[in-house]
Amino acid sequence: MMSPKDEQEFIQVAVPAQHVMAVYRLLAELEQEPDAELAGTNDAPAAWDADKLARLASTELNTTKTVTRILDVLCQEPGRQYDMQDLVKALSMEYHSLRGNLAAFTRHLNTHYDSDTWPMHVAESSGGAMLYSLDDATAALWRSVRG
Repeated sequence: MMSPKDEQEFIQVAVPAQHVMAVYRLLAELEQEPDAELAGTNDAPAAWDADKLARLASTELNTTKTVTRILDVLCQEPGRQYDMQDLVKALSMEYHSLRGNLAAFTRHLNTHYDSDTWPMHVAESSGGAMLYSLDDATAALWRSVRG
């Protein structure tokens, strides 16, 4: 079976000439970040209250929209751990797009929330896969924010 890294899909993207080097740096940075660094911290939900969750839900960026959709999936079955492939299926999204959005989400949190603490639990399986879940309290809070 091929790993997601072996199944890379490449697309052409037009980039203004003055930004080419910045794009190269970003791509190099993304390639060097292990999945564990993309995953936030495991103590995450305790730091998220209704105000922060509402702010996240109302932010109109691709990155935050993706995380909002992930939280919608996770709150359907609190406690269930989803790996990346589960999320790819649930969101009908390409693996690398999802991974890129999660990497960008950590940067978004650092910039806009002064934290890299995620609103979901993240754990590493014995096989090294990252697992994402919500506890009952955070799932209920998320549902109340989403209406």
